[in-house]
Amino acid sequence: MNLKRRAIAGTMESSDTMIEIIPWEKSLEINLKSDVEKQYGNQILDLVKKVLAEDNIENACVNIIDKGALDFTISARLKTALYRASK
Repeated sequence: MNLKRRAIAGTMESSDTMIEIIPWEKSLEINLKSDVEKQYGNQILDLVKKVLAEDNIENACVNIIDKGALDFTISARLKTALYRASK
């Protein structure tokens, strides 16, 4: 997948996550701010890396603001942001 522009998906409501994707010339950068980072931060980062790897994304800046979203919500928001960024 080729990222062409900045894109955002999600909200900052409770149990949701907002994900911003920015095309990046450097390597992959993931920034996470989460209400549950101490408990689930590593799990969220692993999920994001897995989804990015599935779509062959190696150069992007991913900013995540999580409000306690479940894995399937995080995955869906990330895929939506990737789709929007590749248009």
